Formats: sequence, structure tokens, C-alpha cells
Amino acid sequence: MTVRSSRSQDHIILEIGDNGCGIPAENLSSLFDPFFTTKATEVTGDEPVGTGLGLYMIVRRMEPYEVEIKVDSKVDVGTTLRLHIPLTRSPETPTP
Repeated sequence: MTVRSSRSQDHIILEIGDNGCGIPAENLSSLFDPFFTTKATEVTGDEPVGTGLGLYMIVRRMEPYEVEIKVDSKVDVGTTLRLHIPLTRSPETPTP
């Protein structure tokens, strides 16, 4: 796992990456959808192990701060998430 940070003129960029199994391209557009999960079912039951709410909740919590999350992933190579965090908030953005 790698964690890096950098700064552009108007954003802090937090980059979190791994060299794990990666995410198939067909799943990338659904990553932040509520209840989306690819986790296998438990051996003793028919229900998925995950709820599919983790990434969805993160995105929802970041919306008031105008944080943009970008994902790059390649199967068998790994995944990198980049959080673009504004240094200032738009005047019309309400305080969370």
C-alpha cells in the first residue's frame, strides 16, 4: 500500500494505492453506487458478506466538502484512489 499527498494551486491531492488484484473495468462505474458489492457469499448462507454501502457512504460524506474521488485500476496490477480536496469552498456550498 502506498499513501502520497501533493498540492496543486487549488487542491490537496491524497493518493492511496495498492498492488492487489485490481477492479475489473466493468465494475468501475458502479463502485460508489449504494448496495454494489462483488464480495462472495458466506459459506453458510446466501447473503453477501458486504453491504455495498462503504464507498457510497464515503462519497456522500465528502459531498459537502466538494471532494472529488477518482479511481484508476487494472486487474492483476492494483488500484489507486485519488481524493481531490479543495483548499477553499465555493461560496454557495453550505457548511456541513
